[in-house]
Amino acid sequence: MNTPESEFTIRHVLVALDASAHSLAALEIATDLAAIVNAELIGLFVEDAQLLRLARSPHAREVVYPFAELRPLNIVSVKQRLEAQAEQARRSMASLANPAKVRWSFRVVRGEVDAEVLAAASDMDVLALGKTGWSLAAQAQLGSTALAAAHHAPRALLMVQRGLPFKRQVLALVDGDENSQPTLIAALRLAQAYGNRLVVLIATTRASTFKERSHKLSALLKQESEHLHVHFRQIPGNDLLSIAHAIRVEGGGILAINATACSTETVNQLLHHLDNPILLVR
Repeated sequence: MNTPESEFTIRHVLVALDASAHSLAALEIATDLAAIVNAELIGLFVEDAQLLRLARSPHAREVVYPFAELRPLNIVSVKQRLEAQAEQARRSMASLANPAKVRWSFRVVRGEVDAEVLAAASDMDVLALGKTGWSLAAQAQLGSTALAAAHHAPRALLMVQRGLPFKRQVLALVDGDENSQPTLIAALRLAQAYGNRLVVLIATTRASTFKERSHKLSALLKQESEHLHVHFRQIPGNDLLSIAHAIRVEGGGILAINATACSTETVNQLLHHLDNPILLVR
């Protein structure tokens, strides 16, 4: 069996930023992660090419919130707004990364947002982004970029939603076989950043299976960190209700899941309905 270190390493963390509260929440967690594993943090702001094309149309209008007032969409003002958002995102990154002594860089690109984010993430170890962006509509739903990343991000996706108080604890949903190692090690890295407490959720209805898997996973984790405090919890299944109940009982935190351990439907349900940050590992 391979050692945990060979299964998952974090050297580069990409954060997709749009200056929204959700993306800034993702930046906070990503900075913590980069600091503990000595990884480079890369910030990316995408100037939306579709929005810029729309702003050039003489028929384009925007709704001024909260007055529901319609006014012409002006290309100059749109460019200025994007530049201001990019600068706000860069300053937020500097204010978090510099005190944490994290190596960081920030770049601005122009293009289709989903495509640019996924292209930039192709050679990254972790992609972090907010669950939703600036849109005021459908706040409970995934943003288009988050949805695209959930299905196409190449390695690990950290999705964060600003809202509920964040408990700095990590929970990992694993099935106990060798495919669990990348998820387990990714969860361990976050747990080290948040005080060395990790809750491992093992989905099985048999007590003997739970005991066997928890023993094996405990041995794996001790190879990596002797100071890690690990709690194993048996849950009846890897469905939304079982996972959500376990998270509530444990008091919340970041949930790390193996994208192949759950069905596509369950992964979508978790991303849509859980307020907790989620680390989706492939």
